[in-house]
This record gives sequence, C-alpha cells and structure tokens, in this order.
Amino acid sequence: MGKKSLWWKIPLAVGGTATGVAVLLLAAVASVLYVPPIRKAALNTGITIAQKQTGYDIDLGGIYLSPLHQSPLALYRAYKGQEDLPLAVEIDSLFVGHRGQDTLIYVHALRLHATALTGDSSASAIPPIQVEELHLDQTVFHSNSLIEAVGVNVAVNSLDVSSPELLIAEGKYPLHGLRLSGADIAIDLRETPPDTTAQDTTPLLLAFEAPDGELRDIHFALTPLGIDIRTKYLATNVLADVGANLYDARRLNIRGLGFSLGELHIPVDTIYGNARISLADNLITSRGLHVRANELGAKADIYATELNLETMRVEATIDAEYKGSKANIRASYDIDDEAYEAAVQVERVNLTPFLNDSVPVIVAVEINAEGKGIDPSSPAMQSKVH
Repeated sequence: MGKKSLWWKIPLAVGGTATGVAVLLLAAVASVLYVPPIRKAALNTGITIAQKQTGYDIDLGGIYLSPLHQSPLALYRAYKGQEDLPLAVEIDSLFVGHRGQDTLIYVHALRLHATALTGDSSASAIPPIQVEELHLDQTVFHSNSLIEAVGVNVAVNSLDVSSPELLIAEGKYPLHGLRLSGADIAIDLRETPPDTTAQDTTPLLLAFEAPDGELRDIHFALTPLGIDIRTKYLATNVLADVGANLYDARRLNIRGLGFSLGELHIPVDTIYGNARISLADNLITSRGLHVRANELGAKADIYATELNLETMRVEATIDAEYKGSKANIRASYDIDDEAYEAAVQVERVNLTPFLNDSVPVIVAVEINAEGKGIDPSSPAMQSKVH
C-alpha cells in the first residue's frame, strides 16, 4: 500500500492548514486593533466606507467595542469555545441621515453589556447571548422613503431592558425588565400600487416576549385614519410572535388612556385584563377586559369576547354601567351579513335628567332580538319594560 494509502490525508492537511491560518489571521487582526491609534484609524476608515456605500452622512461622537479592546488570547479562547466572550458596546452621539435635511437614526447614548455564550457546546453558528444591560437615551428613528408604503417617526426618551438569553438563530428575543419612557410614535400609511411580485413564504423567525414590561407617557398616531392614542402608564406581559402571527397580551394594565378617532375622543382612566390576536386562526379574543371612564361616568366588564376576522363575526358578553344605569349584554353580530342575536337586560335606566317632570323615572328593560340589520320595529325584536 505504501505512500498511496496516504493520499486521502492530503485534504485533511490542507483543511487543517486553512483553519490554522484563519485563526492566526484573527489573532493578528486583534493584535493590530489592540493598539489605540490603529484602532481609531480603522474606525474612521470604516465610517468613510459606510458613508460611500449607503449614501448617508454618519457622525459618531465616540464608540467603545470590548472585542477590540480585549487581548487576542481572549478572542482565541472564545473562538475555540473554551471561554464565554464578554461584550460591551458604548456609543455616544450617533447620527445617520442627510445632514441638515433628514434623520434616519440618532442616538444620544447607547450602553450594552452582554456575554456571548461561546463556551456552550450546543451553541449554533450564532451563539446565545445574555444581555445584562441595554440602555438607550434620546433615540430618534425617522423613515420617509425607506419603506415606500409607510412613513415612520419614532422618538424615545429612554429605554432599559435585559435579556437572559437571546437566540438570534431561532429568532427568540426575551425582553426582561423592559422600561420605556417618553415614546412618540407616528405611522403614516400611504396608498401604493398592489405588489404583484412573488411573495417570500419562508417562515419569519422573530418572537419578542416581555413578561414584565412597563411603558410611561406613550403617544401613538396613525394617519390618515385619524387614530390618536395617549397613555400615561402601561404594564404588560406580552408575546409578539411575528413568524406565527400571534400577539398575546396575557396581562394588560393601562392608566390615563385617551383614545381619539377623528373628532371622537374617549377618555379612559383604567383598562386591565388580557387580549390575544391570532392572525393564523383569524381570531381576536379576550378572557376579560375591564374598562373604567370616570369622566364619562361609565365602566364595562367584557368577558369571553371573540372576533373572527375571516367571517367578521363578533361575540361578546358584557356587563356595563353608565351614570348609574346598568346593563347585561349577551350578543353576537355578523358584520358581513349584518345578522345579529342579542339578549339585553337593563337593570336600571334613570330617565329623570332627560324629563322636565320632577318625578323620578327609572326604567328596567329586557330585550331579546335577532335578525338582519338594526330595525327596532322588526317583529324579531321583543322587549319587556318595567
């Protein structure tokens, strides 16, 4: 057999040599960037290249990247999976846009402290990342032409969050301790021609989970629909699985809410409960929402609510109260066919404020109705008045 039996070892030797060269190059680059003047020159060169490639002006006040400040030995051990790699990113005053005209993104300050779990033997090509701290201060995002059909303006005063384990390869982003303060979000929907190109049917792996999120002083505006929502406080346990088209607010606690639709304005003091949107099943459901509007003298307890987005059928069980008048409603409504079924029990309606007579008039009503359209004179509608 002799030397001929060794021919198959040549590819292994070449592969081993290539791997060794790659590791040596990584160590060499890290060693060069470990020198501050060279690191600064490399950063400035990178910014210049990025400006030419994107066409945007880029201003950077200061940046700290821990991998470029760590020893080549630490990078080598992380590469071999022998040790986890600490990550720290600190950015001061980053601007991307067209200077004096348009701002794509501006960040006054960003602080990120994390650990890449490279020592995890089960890790994929992108290892899990533990985020101990992410802080954003005075951040602005503006897009007028980046997305043709949507204009976006977002301004955030401060954001703090941690994540026990980001699984980027699996699209899982747990957001713990989410604290968002002073957010102004404006979305402008535009009329665009229908997209006739082939759609990518590859499942999108993108899921965010915030078990204890708290948001304060939030403003959301949607044009041209004229929707304007402001809230002073929102606490939630929410899952937003974009790939599965599932949005589950397991816990909602909202205070100081104002909802406007055109000229209509509804002030709400508190909302608490839960809501679930499953676009895959075409369902919006709630196992209980409780609403109170002291300014209107109204409150409602909404149970077992379901909206089928395919058949456009609404089913609801509601206990409501308005200025001392109480009602219990069990109803369903098919929006497409305008077909309805309803059982309404009004425990008490105080008509005195609407009458000139000083004698108090309180009415109790029981209504059972079904049919199509809403016609009080229809034979299908029966009522009892006490």
